[in-house]
Parts: sequence; C-alpha cells; structure tokens
Amino acid sequence: MFRRQLPAYSPLTLPGILAGIRGARSRPRQRLAELLANRYRARRVVLTGSGTQALTLALRASAPRDRQPLVALPAYACYDVVSGAVGADARMVFYDVDPPTLAPDSGSLEEVCALNPDAVVIAPLYGVPVDWEAVRRVVTPCGALLVEDAAQGLGATWHGEPLGSLGDVSVLSFGRGKGWTGGTGGALLERTAEARAALPRAPARSGLDVAAHAVAQWLLGRPRAYWLPASLPWLALGETEYHPPKAPEMMPELAAALVLAHDREARRESETRKHNATEILEILATSEAYDSLVPIRAPAGGEAGYLRLPVLASHGMDGFPDADAARAQGVMPGYPRALPDLPASRERAIAGPPTPGATRLVREVITLPTHGLVTSADKAQVVETMKGMAQPGRY
Repeated sequence: MFRRQLPAYSPLTLPGILAGIRGARSRPRQRLAELLANRYRARRVVLTGSGTQALTLALRASAPRDRQPLVALPAYACYDVVSGAVGADARMVFYDVDPPTLAPDSGSLEEVCALNPDAVVIAPLYGVPVDWEAVRRVVTPCGALLVEDAAQGLGATWHGEPLGSLGDVSVLSFGRGKGWTGGTGGALLERTAEARAALPRAPARSGLDVAAHAVAQWLLGRPRAYWLPASLPWLALGETEYHPPKAPEMMPELAAALVLAHDREARRESETRKHNATEILEILATSEAYDSLVPIRAPAGGEAGYLRLPVLASHGMDGFPDADAARAQGVMPGYPRALPDLPASRERAIAGPPTPGATRLVREVITLPTHGLVTSADKAQVVETMKGMAQPGRY
C-alpha cells in the first residue's frame, strides 16, 4: 500500500555520505575537475551549483559580452534548457525533434542554423544518444558553438565515446535524478578556447545544507519510503515545472566530495539500468502491448544509458485505465509542454520553423523506470500495466 517506485534513482549510500564528509577538506573540487577532464576529454572544467547554471555559463560565452546571444534550442526537452537560456539573457529559436529517435529533425535544424545562432544546444533525452556526426554536418557550417547538454546522458555512448565528451562544450548535472549525484552540482566541460566561460561569482551553498539534502535523499530514495515525499503536493516530485534561473555559483566542496565518493556506485548503477531496459524491452516484445508502443532506441553506433526507458504510446498516459496506479509503478509522462509554449520562451523567442514533432512528443511520450531498485516483480508489473493501455493500435 505504501510502496511507490521512483521514476529515476541516483545511488547515495550512508557509507558514501560519511566518506564524502570526511573528504570535503581534501580539495574535492579540484580532484573532481581533474577526473572529469580526463574522463570526458575536456581542456577546462568549471564546476557549478547545477547543470542549468553550467548551461547558462556556456550560452553567455557563445557571443561577445556586448551582444545578446541567439541560441537554438530543441523544442522538446527539459524545461531547464529554457531556464539556462534565460539566465544567459539569450534570444531563442527552436528546432523540431524527431519523435521516433528524439534526435534533432535535420531539416528543422538546418532552418535554424540558417539564422546564424551563436550556439546550438543538443540535449539527448533519457540517455538516448543522437547521431553526432549528422548534427555536426549541419551545425559546423554556420559557425555556432555546439553545446552538448548531457545532463541525462550518464552511461550512454556514441561510437564508444561517453555522452558529455562530444560537444565544443558539454554540460553535466549531478542533481538527484541524473544517475550520479552529490545532492546538487553541475559541470561545464570546455574543449575550445573560443568560448571560455566566466567563473561563477555567487558563493557555494553551505555544506550543512548539502549534507541535509543528501541524508534526506538517502532516507527517502527507496520505494517503501518514496510514497511519503511523493504524497506532499508542494514538493511536486515527478512533476515538470519551470524554475527561473539562479546566478551561477560554485559547486560546494561537500557536493564534489559526494560525487567522488559515489563514482563507482553510479557506474555500476548505469550498467544495471541498461540491463533492466533491455529486459523490459524483451518482455514487451513478446506481449500484445508492444503493438501499441514505439520504444525509442539508440541509433546505430550508439548505446543508450536509459536514465529512463522512453516509449511512444498513441494516447500517452491517457491510455491507462488507471494512470495513478501506473505512476505508482514509476511509469511517468514526458514533458507536458513543448519549450516554445513556455511563457519564458515566448518572451524571448524569434520566429523559427514549425515543431509538430515536439507537439507529438508532449502527447505520446511515457517513460518506464530502469534503475537498480526495480525488481523482477516490478518489471513484470510494468509490462502488465502496459498491456492494459486503452485502444492499442500500430503507428
């Protein structure tokens, strides 16, 4: 009765929290920056208070200081992409997203690149990589800074290279739902000297605040406890809301220490997600539910990290006889609005191509949990729930 599955999970352990607290005095920010530079082939690493703040710094650096940047954004993505652009005081133009792949629609991307944006943001969703060579063929001729928002990309690869190592600059997030966490934090990874971001000026959050959030996440981040915070409407857990940008701040030393302390667990958890996603897809493929779904897979040359397992369903969450029961199993809708429809976007957007793919994704994307707290019984239950979707029909 009181069990509720988490949609996504980042491992935080009590031993890891204690190790992070002990290691917070041994320059963890420097050690984390060095680890990320080596792992993701970055010339420079800027550690920030969140992935959104890292994106803000990247977009600010894409244009001269005396000019407002014009940035091209996907029309379907996490709302924090818009928040990052607003924080950079940027004008926006949106390109469409191809529903079966979640990749940029090539024709739409060409249209926005013809407007000569200062930066183009590519945001692989749910850990599903995009064809990076195809993106570069379109973006490189216009001279825009290619920004890889790899906040959801842990464990995913493109031709063997990890997501987070592919853009001119890349953004990582260490938030609680991103697979590798310190309770908070983000990173900007630079590979080009032409867009050197300014360092954050705001002070870091206090270590006590970070520790309190980490302990709360450890205590409540399991199915038999998650029902409690999920039942509190003001927390809006599992809901997508737009959050206005905050001034970029430094990553707290304790957050960096916690990220380092949970590196091994995060990588192990990443492999578990891929295994669980493969198993769920195999079970679905043998059931009648598969006829009404289009699972979104990695293109040839890529491996998905499956932070969550995205599928297209013709009726979205409305296809479930009991959507609340599906949510309790960790089955969740995608983003409820296309990014051009957000009020913060409309205030700053210039005219761009139509985005019907994003509109379809708002209606049809649902995501299934893949993390290590999903048991074999949970997987079977999710498949049974998918079988109950209303009015199945092939695409």
